[in-house]
Amino acid sequence: MSLTRVDPKDPAETKTYGINWSKQLNAGATILACDWLMPDGLTNAGHSVSGVYSLVKIAGGEAGQTYDVVNTITTSDGEVLKRTGQLVVARL
Repeated sequence: MSLTRVDPKDPAETKTYGINWSKQLNAGATILACDWLMPDGLTNAGHSVSGVYSLVKIAGGEAGQTYDVVNTITTSDGEVLKRTGQLVVARL
């Protein structure tokens, strides 16, 4: 599992974030499903798959806090992969 730091968001924003899984996918494999685990304080306002990207819209959060957000994908060849991202919430 890797840890990635993403661009900060303001507590009032609903912002889309994505993970590019192209380097982790086996040749010919695709993403069948994705799930995003949000800690208390953040809201998953919708998620989707677009090619090799797993996308999520994140709302909420408290200014000054750093949150760990976990993305899990299932691939067409049966792999289940996870990546954790750190999201800083700040007044922008």
